[in-house]
Amino acid sequence: MKKLGTFLLIGFAAVSLQNSAFAQSSNDTGLPIAIGQNSTDRNKANLYGKVIIQGIEASQRKPIIFVSAFYNGVLVDRRQAYDNGSYLIPGVPRENVIVSVEVDGVEYGRQILQSSIMGNLQQDFTINLAQGKNTNQKSGIISAKDLYRRSEENEKNFEKARSAAKDKKFDKAASMFLQIVETDPKDFVAWTELGTAYFQAEKYDEAEKTYQKALDQKPDYLVALLNLGKLLLNQKHADQAIPVLTKAVETDPQNVDSLHYLGEAYLETKQGNNAAILFYEALRLAPLAKAELHLRLARLYHAKGYKNKAAEEYKQFLKKIPNHADKEKMENYIRENLPK
Repeated sequence: MKKLGTFLLIGFAAVSLQNSAFAQSSNDTGLPIAIGQNSTDRNKANLYGKVIIQGIEASQRKPIIFVSAFYNGVLVDRRQAYDNGSYLIPGVPRENVIVSVEVDGVEYGRQILQSSIMGNLQQDFTINLAQGKNTNQKSGIISAKDLYRRSEENEKNFEKARSAAKDKKFDKAASMFLQIVETDPKDFVAWTELGTAYFQAEKYDEAEKTYQKALDQKPDYLVALLNLGKLLLNQKHADQAIPVLTKAVETDPQNVDSLHYLGEAYLETKQGNNAAILFYEALRLAPLAKAELHLRLARLYHAKGYKNKAAEEYKQFLKKIPNHADKEKMENYIRENLPK
């Protein structure tokens, strides 16, 4: 808790909020995406992350970075990263996806994404330009971590279970994941997937217990921490979600979903100042992927009477999402509340 407390204290000074602006908030979280599922297509997700470039001098120009997503070998989308290296590719399938990184027109590596039936997809990269353009592709990439090495038979059953979950056969998937953890109780990934199958089947008590089983095996497993936090928020247990999501943020301070949902938990417990700091940090790290947080901040500022601040948040949101369905309403609010 000490690390996060320091982070919040520094963040509070950085955003310079008025002391009482977020002292209280509504219990309505108003999440832009339903907890635990994609807003439009449960078979797709937003892919986001950050590309860190090493091996260049401070005086050199920043390289141009493109990130591409391929599904079964076919290009899904190609997006240029921001100056800080962050990127967003919306609407990516949840499995059979390969991500490619290009720097100044040269591909430096590819990474197979670990499939997911829940939440958005995150993949970060580190590229060392000093190694040369012909360096091995894998050398410049942070490999997917937290993978579990299971037996060949369990691996086959694991993929079958995930396929059942993808087809929304959650009871069948749960039964298959349960067989895996019965033969190998240390498989924290299978425990987590079992918890998610229960979550999707709306068996919330079983899901909570199962996520805890995963964390008993690996207390810093980010996926289990984040999904348990979402589950507790979904069940209106924000006070219980705070320590879980705090651990998630401390495990990976760059994970914007952890920052987002911890902020929502703080809002639920009327700790709006802390929530705002976390929202701003999430926006800094993933300005497009978390653009909806401008709307959360706008609602909070409006509720506290800071309409000029709310208008500024709407303005920033429309810069990123210019064709939003409520664009006209936001523009009217901006005209009425921002100084000319």
